[in-house]
Amino acid sequence: MLFTESTRQALALLSHTEFGIPLDHRLGWEYISCSTTPEGLRTAGSPAEVELHITHTSVSRRRLGCARLTAEIEATRDGVRMGSAQIRYTAYPEAVYRRLRGRYAGAAESCARAMPPGRPVSPALVGRESDSDVVLSPTTRADLWFLRADLTHSVLFDHPHDHIPGMVLLEAFSQATTSLCAPRRIRPLSFDAVFKRYVELDQPCLIEAEALTRSSIKLVATQGDTVTASAMVTTAPA
Repeated sequence: MLFTESTRQALALLSHTEFGIPLDHRLGWEYISCSTTPEGLRTAGSPAEVELHITHTSVSRRRLGCARLTAEIEATRDGVRMGSAQIRYTAYPEAVYRRLRGRYAGAAESCARAMPPGRPVSPALVGRESDSDVVLSPTTRADLWFLRADLTHSVLFDHPHDHIPGMVLLEAFSQATTSLCAPRRIRPLSFDAVFKRYVELDQPCLIEAEALTRSSIKLVATQGDTVTASAMVTTAPA
């Protein structure tokens, strides 16, 4: 997740400095594929120097100032390959974004309408230490959870949003994978995720997990009757 978040921040910077996309444009993910190596994730008790090598393979300018970009990322840690990623995303001018989002465009208004966070599952079940870091609430099924959005979380919601951020959905997929595989201890090594619709703050969102094999997990996020995002996660023993 740290690799993915680092990539997200780097792309936000590069889209402005390298392609002239204004800072007030909204960046929306369409697809992200990310893989890491067990060796790259292994910690040694001392700081590591990680480098991201980013290449944009496609930049398409569209009407009204929108831009669609595809980036490929290679990560190395102390000179050793750590992982790679591919991300396809779109940059929307503020006016276009507001038309796209309609009554949900305002972050302050959307946050004011947000559902309160539900009861968290046990942190140990999802590989976390604190209730505040849990993004899943239990249902009557072991493979189905409600997405839990705590807008006061200083990392997951470091500023007001008008929808559930993509990183929160990826964190939910990661925690759901860990919970489904319990009591086996695993770590996600790779994922392929598709984002189809924005997940709103004022409606319940369900996260469902299905084990296709011992190491492959299919995840789906739904809101109402609509699939909003999905992912395939590959795991390895922790």
